[in-house]
Amino acid sequence: MNFKIETNFLDLTNYPSIEKHFEKRASEGWMISKIIVGTLFIYRRIKPQLFDFSITPYEIESFFNRKTKSEIEEFQAVSEKVGWHYQTKSSDLHIYYKEKDKEAPPIQTNDEDEFLFLESIGQKIINGYWILLGITFFTSFFIYPNIFDSSYSMKNGGTQITALLLPMGFLLSILGLVQMHQFLKKNRENIELGQPLEFNQSNFYFIRILSTFIYTLVFLFVLYTFYLAFVLKNIRYIIAFIPLVIGLSFGNLYSFFVKTQKKSRHFKKISFGLMLFIVTILAAGINLDVLSSWTEDKLGKDLSEYKMLRMEDFDDIKALEEGVLTDQMSFLVPKSYEYYFYALDDQKGITVSTEYGQALTDKLAKKLFQNYQEEAVQAVSGEYKHEILEYLDQGEFEQDILKTGLTEADLIALKDLPIDQAEEIAQKIMIEQSILPADEALWNVDEVYYLNHQKNQLVIRNGKEVIHLRGRDFSDPFTVDIVKKALHLN
Repeated sequence: MNFKIETNFLDLTNYPSIEKHFEKRASEGWMISKIIVGTLFIYRRIKPQLFDFSITPYEIESFFNRKTKSEIEEFQAVSEKVGWHYQTKSSDLHIYYKEKDKEAPPIQTNDEDEFLFLESIGQKIINGYWILLGITFFTSFFIYPNIFDSSYSMKNGGTQITALLLPMGFLLSILGLVQMHQFLKKNRENIELGQPLEFNQSNFYFIRILSTFIYTLVFLFVLYTFYLAFVLKNIRYIIAFIPLVIGLSFGNLYSFFVKTQKKSRHFKKISFGLMLFIVTILAAGINLDVLSSWTEDKLGKDLSEYKMLRMEDFDDIKALEEGVLTDQMSFLVPKSYEYYFYALDDQKGITVSTEYGQALTDKLAKKLFQNYQEEAVQAVSGEYKHEILEYLDQGEFEQDILKTGLTEADLIALKDLPIDQAEEIAQKIMIEQSILPADEALWNVDEVYYLNHQKNQLVIRNGKEVIHLRGRDFSDPFTVDIVKKALHLN
């Protein structure tokens, strides 16, 4: 092969030792070609040669300023003029080489000037680590509480990959912050005392291993997204990246056309704020559901291979729009999909939907089944809470409360109790009247539960299969026969 890849580590704290590493690789016949995020080193094959390498800090970009292409080329031309050949860069670290026996002055000749670059770049890196730390910490609040206790999270592979990435990002941020702070503090003292700069000589094995795991998970996430989009034809996962693409596009415009201008910081702040406002408006204005539905309607999937309720299963309803099918997968639930269509029933709009999941094991299927029940409990508890509290406080009864399983007699019996105690009892009655087991023998499955008092929501577990249904009266024997036939439960 004419190229090789290795996981290593290059940053401000250790670049002199990496110079020696590149010299060794060149003597073995490998020239560094590209460095990705400071940890993924890509080499190309060359004739084994003896080279000297010089890695030089040169800040290209800060929050409000960026070197122009001509300024960067000028810096490289000066280095070339004194005998150093530019090879590649990693962030703000520029890599040069020369023949071993050729004389050339050092690119950086003054420790104080070099440290000014290091301090400016280092502070930017520290800010980046703080941002990464904040993102991982903030995202953890949404991911971890429900990773196993949510039907959505169990069926979503992206959520599960993110759950593995977060602790690694958190740990990498902490290590980076501590390391960079110590490096800058030590060398600030060295400069004040007139002593030479000190660099880390560690091999950073732990960071290299951690980076390998992160790259693997990021690759899995990208592979997962493309698999859902192009193999399972779930275009929603590509469409969801539209706001990200918009943000990156405007970010690049700001970086290359605003930062490079010789304008005041005030002008650049106003420009940044204006671009941020435009990006927010554009991203917020994208209706992902409409776009994904419009796209998925035209995919032409063969629905005969799916277990689902379809509009043609019912003679008494008229579909208002075509059904939308969304395939998913995850590590816990390798096969899952959702199918829904909007229909008319007695001149009222209803949504008939099927959520199907085939879990990896029976234990996971039971957990998914349980999650649907617990989510139904939360829904029932929150439904008409305001109306119930209003009755307990003011005695005004709304007929819609009957949909929860509560009767006016139940509420009258609670009227004289303290309102908190009365509400707790009312919630218990609603749950007992709503989340009920159906006849397993009739349905010919392992477990089956109604999920609301109207019995138009149902969850079924049959081995590793878990199916959530919504939109019809599933206590009606005629509907039961239709569902069993559609889901192959006979």
